[in-house]
Amino acid sequence: MKNLIKILGYILSFGSGILMLLFWLDFLIKWVGVFWGVIIGIFISPAIVIFPFLFWIIEGIFPVFYFLLWGIGIIGMFLMGITSKD
Repeated sequence: MKNLIKILGYILSFGSGILMLLFWLDFLIKWVGVFWGVIIGIFISPAIVIFPFLFWIIEGIFPVFYFLLWGIGIIGMFLMGITSKD
């Protein structure tokens, strides 16, 4: 059972991280074009952490989906943490 929870934690955490990266790249491509959007998105990938706030400030729309996805990633990290060996 412990291994199942650990696997679920990895899937939630990495899955949400990959989805946030894809949304981040899509957002930058729409802003600055394909070439510069991909270049900036890859080199400034730590900005994925603040992406929901940037989207909220720039677009003026509260991004519920991005915050939910962010929360799912945090839950996944919590599950990985409680099932890891000390």
